[in-house]
Amino acid sequence: MNLTQYLCQLLAEECNELGQRASKLSRFGKDEIQPNHSLDNFERLRLEKVDLLVVYDLLLSAMGKNDSDSFFINRREHVAKQRKIIEFTKLSVECGQVTQDVLDELITYTFLAK
Repeated sequence: MNLTQYLCQLLAEECNELGQRASKLSRFGKDEIQPNHSLDNFERLRLEKVDLLVVYDLLLSAMGKNDSDSFFINRREHVAKQRKIIEFTKLSVECGQVTQDVLDELITYTFLAK
Protein backbone atom coordinates (compact mmCIF):
# COMPACT_ATOMS: atom_id res chain seq x y z
CA MET A 1 0.00 0.00 0.00
CA ASN A 2 1.36 3.42 -0.89
CA LEU A 3 0.67 6.74 0.83
CA THR A 4 -2.12 7.73 -1.56
CA GLN A 5 -3.93 4.45 -0.97
CA TYR A 6 -3.49 4.81 2.78
CA LEU A 7 -4.83 8.37 2.78
CA CYS A 8 -7.79 7.32 0.62
CA GLN A 9 -8.65 4.70 3.26
CA LEU A 10 -8.41 7.34 5.98
CA LEU A 11 -10.56 9.72 3.93
CA ALA A 12 -13.26 7.06 3.51
CA GLU A 13 -13.17 6.45 7.26
CA GLU A 14 -13.54 10.18 7.97
CA CYS A 15 -16.44 10.43 5.50
CA ASN A 16 -18.23 7.63 7.35
CA GLU A 17 -17.63 9.31 10.70
CA LEU A 18 -18.98 12.61 9.37
CA GLY A 19 -22.06 10.83 8.05
CA GLN A 20 -22.64 9.10 11.36
CA ARG A 21 -22.39 12.39 13.23
CA ALA A 22 -24.80 14.05 10.75
CA SER A 23 -27.26 11.22 11.40
CA LYS A 24 -26.99 11.74 15.18
CA LEU A 25 -27.60 15.47 14.75
CA SER A 26 -30.63 14.77 12.55
CA ARG A 27 -32.09 12.24 14.99
CA PHE A 28 -31.37 13.98 18.30
CA GLY A 29 -30.90 17.66 17.45
CA LYS A 30 -27.97 20.03 17.39
CA ASP A 31 -27.91 20.71 21.13
CA GLU A 32 -28.02 17.13 22.42
CA ILE A 33 -24.94 16.04 24.35
CA GLN A 34 -24.39 12.31 24.54
CA PRO A 35 -23.57 10.74 27.91
CA ASN A 36 -19.85 10.90 28.74
CA HIS A 37 -19.27 13.67 26.17
CA SER A 38 -18.89 17.40 26.71
CA LEU A 39 -19.69 18.59 23.18
CA ASP A 40 -23.10 18.88 21.55
CA ASN A 41 -23.94 17.20 18.25
CA PHE A 42 -23.23 20.31 16.16
CA GLU A 43 -19.73 20.79 17.61
CA ARG A 44 -18.97 17.10 17.15
CA LEU A 45 -20.15 17.34 13.52
CA ARG A 46 -17.88 20.37 13.01
CA LEU A 47 -14.90 18.48 14.43
CA GLU A 48 -15.55 15.52 12.13
CA LYS A 49 -15.59 17.98 9.21
CA VAL A 50 -12.20 19.28 10.36
CA ASP A 51 -10.86 15.71 10.53
CA LEU A 52 -12.07 15.03 6.99
CA LEU A 53 -10.54 18.26 5.63
CA VAL A 54 -7.18 17.56 7.28
CA VAL A 55 -6.98 14.13 5.65
CA TYR A 56 -8.14 15.61 2.33
CA ASP A 57 -5.44 18.28 2.59
CA LEU A 58 -2.78 15.60 3.23
CA LEU A 59 -4.05 13.62 0.24
CA LEU A 60 -3.83 16.70 -2.00
CA SER A 61 -0.26 17.33 -0.82
CA ALA A 62 0.76 13.70 -1.32
CA MET A 63 -0.60 13.73 -4.87
CA GLY A 64 0.89 17.13 -5.69
CA LYS A 65 -2.59 18.46 -6.47
CA ASN A 66 -4.45 21.67 -5.68
CA ASP A 67 -8.15 22.17 -5.08
CA SER A 68 -9.55 25.42 -6.46
CA ASP A 69 -12.27 25.35 -3.78
CA SER A 70 -10.94 27.11 -0.75
CA PHE A 71 -11.43 25.89 2.79
CA PHE A 72 -10.08 27.01 6.13
CA ILE A 73 -8.95 24.76 8.95
CA ASN A 74 -8.06 26.23 12.32
CA ARG A 75 -4.28 25.70 12.62
CA ARG A 76 -4.45 24.31 16.17
CA GLU A 77 -7.08 21.75 15.15
CA HIS A 78 -5.16 21.00 11.95
CA VAL A 79 -1.92 20.24 13.81
CA ALA A 80 -3.76 18.23 16.48
CA LYS A 81 -5.39 16.01 13.84
CA GLN A 82 -2.10 15.54 12.00
CA ARG A 83 -0.46 14.42 15.25
CA LYS A 84 -3.30 11.97 15.84
CA ILE A 85 -2.93 10.59 12.30
CA ILE A 86 0.82 10.11 12.84
CA GLU A 87 0.20 8.42 16.20
CA PHE A 88 -2.26 5.92 14.71
CA THR A 89 -0.11 5.37 11.63
CA LYS A 90 2.77 4.41 13.94
CA LEU A 91 0.44 1.86 15.54
CA SER A 92 -0.45 0.55 12.06
CA VAL A 93 3.27 0.14 11.36
CA GLU A 94 3.72 -1.76 14.65
CA CYS A 95 0.81 -4.03 13.70
CA GLY A 96 2.38 -4.70 10.31
CA GLN A 97 -0.48 -3.12 8.36
CA VAL A 98 1.46 -0.13 6.99
CA THR A 99 5.12 0.12 6.05
CA GLN A 100 7.58 2.48 7.69
CA ASP A 101 8.05 4.09 4.25
CA VAL A 102 4.39 5.18 4.23
CA LEU A 103 4.77 6.69 7.70
CA ASP A 104 7.99 8.47 6.76
CA GLU A 105 6.45 9.92 3.61
CA LEU A 106 3.30 10.94 5.49
CA ILE A 107 5.34 12.90 8.02
CA THR A 108 6.92 14.93 5.22
CA TYR A 109 3.50 16.38 4.36
CA THR A 110 2.60 17.43 7.90
CA PHE A 111 3.35 20.54 9.94
CA LEU A 112 5.67 18.33 11.98
CA ALA A 113 8.14 18.30 9.07
CA LYS A 114 8.01 22.04 8.50
